[in-house]
Amino acid sequence: MKNIAVFLLAALTATSTFAAAADGRDWVPVGKSESETVYLQRTAATIYANGERHALVKSEFVNPREVSGNFFKTMMAQVVFDCDRNQSKITQTDFLDADGKVVYSDPQPDAAFAPIAADSETAFIQGFVCINKKQSPAK
Repeated sequence: MKNIAVFLLAALTATSTFAAAADGRDWVPVGKSESETVYLQRTAATIYANGERHALVKSEFVNPREVSGNFFKTMMAQVVFDCDRNQSKITQTDFLDADGKVVYSDPQPDAAFAPIAADSETAFIQGFVCINKKQSPAK
């Protein structure tokens, strides 16, 4: 769990619009360590006709962290899972300061899927996201 922030920092991406839209959503805590709390949006994931599941993940840190010279306390990411193939990709990440202002965004809409390693932070989140749910219309 304590490495989840390191993984997400290295792999996640986003836009300012993403952070603003996600900030008012209903979040459910799914993990906690001495340094952070990890949340999923209450819906956990949206399932599309192609089988992908899109989930919003938020990490709130006890102490400020730094990315590209900017300090942040919250990181929010759009993670796409291909549960059938045990793969994921991160297409958006926003880093927010203590006031909720985006201090750094790193969008990667064309990110490629990568295998999910066993016992990784992504595997932890996958356990919540890749459950059987009713399918939503494709985007």
